[in-house]
Amino acid sequence: MRQTIYQLLRDTPAHAPGGDARAYRAAPRAALLPSESWPCRGWLNQRTESPNLPGRFKPPHPESLNSRELSHDDRERRSRDPASMTRGCDVRPAFTGDDERLALLENEGALFVATARVHDLAAPVPGCPGWTLRELVAHLGLVYRWVTRVVRDGRPGPPDRAERCSLEDPDPGDGPALVERAQVAHADLVDALRAAPPDLDCWTVWPAASARSFWIRRQLFETLVHRVDAQNSAAARDADGTDLVPRVAADGVDEMVCGFLHRYAGQLRTDTGVTLALHATDTDGRWWIRLGPDAPTSGRGAVDTGPRDAQVEATAGELLLMLWNRRASWDLRVRGDRAALEHWHRGAHR
Repeated sequence: MRQTIYQLLRDTPAHAPGGDARAYRAAPRAALLPSESWPCRGWLNQRTESPNLPGRFKPPHPESLNSRELSHDDRERRSRDPASMTRGCDVRPAFTGDDERLALLENEGALFVATARVHDLAAPVPGCPGWTLRELVAHLGLVYRWVTRVVRDGRPGPPDRAERCSLEDPDPGDGPALVERAQVAHADLVDALRAAPPDLDCWTVWPAASARSFWIRRQLFETLVHRVDAQNSAAARDADGTDLVPRVAADGVDEMVCGFLHRYAGQLRTDTGVTLALHATDTDGRWWIRLGPDAPTSGRGAVDTGPRDAQVEATAGELLLMLWNRRASWDLRVRGDRAALEHWHRGAHR
């Protein structure tokens, strides 16, 4: 069953944003994704905060802070009407099946655990400079545990820092037990999401029409991107994204452009306006992102108004990993000013 989900996706028509229903053919291999929480343990903090790390990736500061801990930009973002930031994101998403996404989340978690179980946990993770596979496993287990609490308890806010620290793995030095505990945390998360009612009322990282749908989708791509990280660590290489199932990857691009992007409202800014257009050539999905001195705006479809400084044309999987800074863009087709992409690479995930 875990593998047949990809056979199903290869042969199922999908509606891509801005495109028509199409049947996709893609290799059943998939990919993986980043982090919701900030580590508390000293051994992990020392690595991620070291000034000597070559970083292109640092786990984003969590949304799991109380209002007194939020920066001015965070408070400003939370009080802003989200519709003003995602003017083109009020139409239907790439695909809408919670059951399908939940099955994918279950499959991605199994692949992540299988990779971690048989490979050297001391191996570095190419997409997360300064991290080892051990730290990645500990991180993802922590994410699963605190999201499970938010969902099961219907909490109106995220766990505070003290509670998050209490949810960290008790002994990350014990590799086999660490992986087993991450597997249990993933299973608990899937069970909690499956049992959650459609009208689940709990906190979400950004505004969402359905909290249950939000957390299923968010944890799918959290796991998918980190599964790619784990497999890259095992292979000592960077995946290019071409192995990802197109309609799944397009959904991940959509989540980034119309959701996760705005976690960086305070840092992803430029002195002058820059507009990026994205075209997924295998799904015909299109999105745009506009950066400037104020918070970024974004949407689905072609650029709504004004010129575009750069348009990236690539498979949905390539776009997804590029947006997560898991792959470079130098070998992708870019129309316009390639330097405009550097604003994204410098400002996202810092």
